[in-house]
Amino acid sequence: MKIQTTLKNASLFTAAILIAIFMAAPKAQAHSFWINLFESKAHTPGHVISALGWGHTPPLDDLTTSPDGSVTLDTYELVTPDEKHIALGLPQTETKIDSHASYANVITGDAGIKKIALLPDSKPGVYQVTASSKAGFFTRYKDSKGKMRMAAKPLDKLKGVEQVFESFRYTMNAKSFYAIGEWQRPAALGYDLEIIPETDLSTVRAGEIVEFSVSFMNKPVSTDSNAINYMTLMSDTFGTPDGFFLSAYIMDGKARFRIPTAGHWVANVYLPQEVTATGPLKKYAGKCRKNFSAATVSFTVMP
Repeated sequence: MKIQTTLKNASLFTAAILIAIFMAAPKAQAHSFWINLFESKAHTPGHVISALGWGHTPPLDDLTTSPDGSVTLDTYELVTPDEKHIALGLPQTETKIDSHASYANVITGDAGIKKIALLPDSKPGVYQVTASSKAGFFTRYKDSKGKMRMAAKPLDKLKGVEQVFESFRYTMNAKSFYAIGEWQRPAALGYDLEIIPETDLSTVRAGEIVEFSVSFMNKPVSTDSNAINYMTLMSDTFGTPDGFFLSAYIMDGKARFRIPTAGHWVANVYLPQEVTATGPLKKYAGKCRKNFSAATVSFTVMP
């Protein structure tokens, strides 16, 4: 028997998953979105395998179109050192399930796996593999007939709304990097919420310190009397199976960590903000009451 998920149901289910992400972050059970890069030098000049990560535990946990929650991408690109954007092609959005009673369900989907083959004359510098989700909206409300409803739509697209319980917009972006030659500070890519490494991520070893800059709409994110903002780090080699992770406050746009173990690591920032008619997100006033942004940077730590 084959079952194919529908876009409408997937959108609502994904919105429900995202409630858990943003309301419960940074708990280990929240879904995260990241990019894995695996470098190979077996055949000169080498290649890089890119795979999209989605779920709870890096490097690979689930499909981006899983029945347990999905993420719909808007972009998936390779950004060169001179800031040329090369489209990598979006993953398929359909998922099929072959059910074998009493044994297993075999699920066919897409993890956005791409092979980036280096050239003998590839330009030196830092390359960024990046992906971003389509902006989504979710509203939970009571209609004019007193019924509780959920919709993957902004407020201004709904009719007969009597009372709004939750209404938000959400976006995600992810980055990872590889270097040809010397490491350089990666360029900003123009995301509303942006993480930029201030450390050479190509040579990090266990026990060393890494530092990141975090900005929202080109302004440093910080912890102050108005908001407690923090970054988390998770890895399959440190605590994730037991629900542990590293956490640090973001102060004056910076967060620092000492990495305890080798392995695949993902840095996460979840940023909730109120939407008002006069604030920086005023263009979404009337569409939602809150804006949730998520960003990740992934990297590999050597022993």
